[in-house]
Amino acid sequence: MKQGIDKQEVIKQVKKKSNQISKEKKQPADNKKFRSNFSLPISIAGLRRDLADWGSTLRWPLLAVGAASLLQLSGCSSTPAYTSARPPAHLVKNLCALSRHNPDIYKAALKAQHRWRTPAYVLLAIVSKESNFHATARSPSDAYGYAQAKDDTWNEYRRATGNWDADRENIYDAMDFVGWYTYKTYKQLGIPRTDVYRQYLVYHEGPTGYKRRYHRKKPWLLRYARSVVQRARLYRRQERRCPITRHYALRDTRSHNGDLSWLLSER
Repeated sequence: MKQGIDKQEVIKQVKKKSNQISKEKKQPADNKKFRSNFSLPISIAGLRRDLADWGSTLRWPLLAVGAASLLQLSGCSSTPAYTSARPPAHLVKNLCALSRHNPDIYKAALKAQHRWRTPAYVLLAIVSKESNFHATARSPSDAYGYAQAKDDTWNEYRRATGNWDADRENIYDAMDFVGWYTYKTYKQLGIPRTDVYRQYLVYHEGPTGYKRRYHRKKPWLLRYARSVVQRARLYRRQERRCPITRHYALRDTRSHNGDLSWLLSER
């Protein structure tokens, strides 16, 4: 019985071994079939050529998509289109660069200076603070334009000067308005046109508000006035050193026959 069992076990082991051998013989064929179904039938060199062709084909569409993506990403923080009516913010602190960007700004200040005898650097400093030389600037209080003039005050200016066609978006009219206002403050309150600090307080609060000292309850307004003083001092230094402003100032002086007496009128 033991001998029979040994024979059967031997037969089972032989069959098992043969099955394993047959499976191993079939495995390379299966692998070969698997590779033939899923491998790329190209060489490395061919793959490189195809990639190069795809890159040249897709280069411009990808660049266009990238540019469009950049525009979308920068949409909320992009710099607005600047014109002569809206100079870049970094030019506002540089009178020479500002005059090069838009010569009419300084020329308008010179014209108002000779009419109302308020120094150009004072006029420029006030307009700089009010609107940053932005022609269509509008405040929550409905002040508008370069000089941030309200409707009532603007209409008063037009009646007083006869300049009925005055436009708050026109830099010459705006500078003339500021000159007129500083002249009126000088006449009514006796504040020199070179007193930038108090002139700006009156410009902001009006003669009645200034007399009632409303500005003393507004620390932020006092800071504003001090910043206008600093800007006026900066413009005055730059005005003397800049070839552009010196050229326009010299030409303007010659057009007024060299009259500089107004410079000494309020010392």
